[in-house]
Amino acid sequence: MKIKNVEINSPAYRVGIRKGDSITRINNYPILDRLSLIYAENSGKLDIVYYHKKRKHKVSVRKYIDTPLGIEVDDVIRRCSNNCLFCFEKQLPDNARSELRLRDDDYTLSYVTGSYITLTNLTEYDKHRIVTERFSPLYLSVHATDKKVRNYLLGNEKAPDILNEIEYFTSKGIEFHTQFVICPGINDGEILTKSIEDLERFFPGILSISLIPVGLTRFRYNLPHIEPVNSDEANEIIDIASKYQKIFKKKYGKRIIFASDELFIIAQREIPGKSYYENYPQYDNGVGLISSFTEEVKQIKKWKNREIHKKFLMVTGYAFKDYLKMYADLLETKFKCNIDIIAVKNDYFGNSVNVASLLTHRDILKSINRIKKSYDKVILPPRVVNEKGLFLDNHTINQLKNILKYDIILADESFKITTLRIMEI
Repeated sequence: MKIKNVEINSPAYRVGIRKGDSITRINNYPILDRLSLIYAENSGKLDIVYYHKKRKHKVSVRKYIDTPLGIEVDDVIRRCSNNCLFCFEKQLPDNARSELRLRDDDYTLSYVTGSYITLTNLTEYDKHRIVTERFSPLYLSVHATDKKVRNYLLGNEKAPDILNEIEYFTSKGIEFHTQFVICPGINDGEILTKSIEDLERFFPGILSISLIPVGLTRFRYNLPHIEPVNSDEANEIIDIASKYQKIFKKKYGKRIIFASDELFIIAQREIPGKSYYENYPQYDNGVGLISSFTEEVKQIKKWKNREIHKKFLMVTGYAFKDYLKMYADLLETKFKCNIDIIAVKNDYFGNSVNVASLLTHRDILKSINRIKKSYDKVILPPRVVNEKGLFLDNHTINQLKNILKYDIILADESFKITTLRIMEI
């Protein structure tokens, strides 16, 4: 691993290791990425193998166990070896943000960030490392336990049997949060119920199961045809989840399986209360976001009334419009302000994409330009830009501010924090 920085006077610096060198082993343990370095340096005596200007060096370091070695390495991202029928990267327009094209399938990222992996690109060393270093829980895309169906969905005939992989890891104490991306006519119905029953034998190693409708954009050139999940199908999927929730709750004391918010919206069914989601184990996967939001709104209702007398515009996608209206009505009553809501049509990805986090600079700009009003603040959805302020179509939030001449802020994931920021409390 190439070293991108060495802290001056650190243990590594004192033995001659410098920026640009490559570290390969510590105590005979391979250094493959940042996490393997963190794992290996947690010792008082380190025998290090590194390369300086292509020459191999061996040094020994003595330090306190809790003292870092003092180096940073360039991280490695393990790439996806699949060709999934519903791969989001393959449904992107040419000018989409470049980072969206980095198809990772990396167990270290799964452990650290909760990204979903397939376990199809593991070496024997990777499997040994996951167990040895306790990368648990991991987030696993199952999609189907039937090998033929799963390999078809993954576009990978060589993908190993997922049941064998889960059995190996759970027997070693590794736990999983799992998801099924539901493609109508492929992995729903009997295939889905069989898959859920197959996973039950690995409880308690399976911590949760989420059911997510397939996401389709208008950019599916040369990709196999997949039907979107319709209302009847969404209702059927929710009913399957509810059936097994009752079974699992009775047998294990936990519901374990959850239908995503988007399924309830497609089915035109009321979003369940917080008890449905227990401790929200798949919140970041769109499971329980709206329930959590409504719980926060209940808390905001208890706040002291104030008079703000300002005008705000809130931007969202069509999926969340009605729920945001409930929040806006509360703020208008409680803070004596005026709030308009605009649900932005997603022309960039296509009308079937209606979630706020996938809105683009172009579509937001076009929608706001139609409004002939002035506002004290425009509030955009959380996650609509990355940490660099870039929208999915590669324009920046500063560009949007400069064009519109509005004070634009990003909402927080927490509506309580968002409220404090909007009202400047």
